[in-house]
Amino acid sequence: MSNSNTIWSDKDTARWFVIQLHGHEGPYSLKELHSLFAKRQLSGNSTVWCEGLESSIVLMDLLRNKADMPPLPLVEEKIDVLPDLPPEPEEEDEEDDVPPPLPLQESFVQEIPEDLPPEPPVEKKNKKKIPVGVIGTFLLILMGFLFLFQWIKTFEEFKISRHPKMSGELHDRIMKSFEFEGWKKEIFFREFVANDLSRIWLVTSGFQTCQVEAQFISIKEKLLVKDDVMVQFTTKGVLKDHVVEFSKFDFLSGYKIIPGMYEMDIKAYGCQWGSWKSKVANMFSTPQESYQARMRVILYSKGPAEYQKILDLLLQKKQKEAQKLLVGQENFWTEIQQKFQTLDAITSQIETFFSDFLDQDPKFFAKNLKTATDLYTKKYGHSLTRFVVSNEEDFKRYSMDILKLQNGKNYEESIRLMTKNIGFESMKIIEEIQSLKKPSRTDLNKIKEKTKKVFLGLHEGLSRKILQVSEDRQP
Repeated sequence: MSNSNTIWSDKDTARWFVIQLHGHEGPYSLKELHSLFAKRQLSGNSTVWCEGLESSIVLMDLLRNKADMPPLPLVEEKIDVLPDLPPEPEEEDEEDDVPPPLPLQESFVQEIPEDLPPEPPVEKKNKKKIPVGVIGTFLLILMGFLFLFQWIKTFEEFKISRHPKMSGELHDRIMKSFEFEGWKKEIFFREFVANDLSRIWLVTSGFQTCQVEAQFISIKEKLLVKDDVMVQFTTKGVLKDHVVEFSKFDFLSGYKIIPGMYEMDIKAYGCQWGSWKSKVANMFSTPQESYQARMRVILYSKGPAEYQKILDLLLQKKQKEAQKLLVGQENFWTEIQQKFQTLDAITSQIETFFSDFLDQDPKFFAKNLKTATDLYTKKYGHSLTRFVVSNEEDFKRYSMDILKLQNGKNYEESIRLMTKNIGFESMKIIEEIQSLKKPSRTDLNKIKEKTKKVFLGLHEGLSRKILQVSEDRQP
């Protein structure tokens, strides 16, 4: 049978992680968190977490050791339950406790002989002493280790060499972005690119050397280009002296790196301490053998701040162009519909013109024929020709984005053909009227009936086109 005694685990020995927008950093010891807070690299509102906590906590609560801080992982110790003690006996009178004296019996008295042999002497065991030389050697070794670690401290700095294609301004920016954070600092990368985007450098303040593989996928509407495109590529390199350089890219989508924001899946493996200094400083520990993370990176040579400024301007321009395109689309459909409606109205006017001419007295038919023909040519023939020319000029004004709205239908050609068809059918009627020498009322009525059927077909064709425009206009 046992009871559980709850004991707080030591938060000084816990492995703490700092939660960032782009991932997590760590693990750190509590002492390292104190140091980062003192250097203003972490704020009091930063969130931290360690294994066993159900949720993250605020750094300031951890450093102040607030009483209401969430409990750390607990350790249970088992304590055996002791059996109950027997009851104490009741006190009795002292007189009752004293037994009566026993009678002295002579048979129990023995005399000690005087001629007993002397007792053998007790041998004293000699204690082994540690030789002075061993102690001295141990102290010398200890002093040597202390001196070595003090000497290693003189190398505690972050420094990288300037790579080819790396501008001096970029090298200075990298040096200002990093500092020495301890020999055991784990890998966490920051991205930098060449001006011509021919190289990508991932930099860490860790002292490991690893094989590194990465995949980059562009994020929609986050590239610094007018049109949305997708860029996806893979690459690999070696992390050495704080830097892994990528210069060869295998494109899965697109053909070149476009400035903008990407999602990076990265894997580092086969990690070891890089320099002899880091090996000496970490002689009693090994680095994390592999590292894997997914994070968002900005591939732009002038840095994140300048990238965001340009992206905002680009988004504003895209919004204006989208609004302009929306207005242009609305105008396009309106104009197309108006063109077919105009043709329908002209068709009705021509039909009325022929109907009125054919209703006149046959006696005056021959006399008025030339006048009617000239009137048609002047009033309607020329109008139809100008309409075709105007239609061609209008379509030249439309952008390719607007013309894509036709969904495979060529409205310019449709309007041109419908206009020519109206003129062609009208001319056929005029030629048939001109073939009559002395027409009777019956002859004129037959031509009028035929004209009515022809124009009915023209109206039906125009109505179908107007309906088609309405359907294509729907979003």
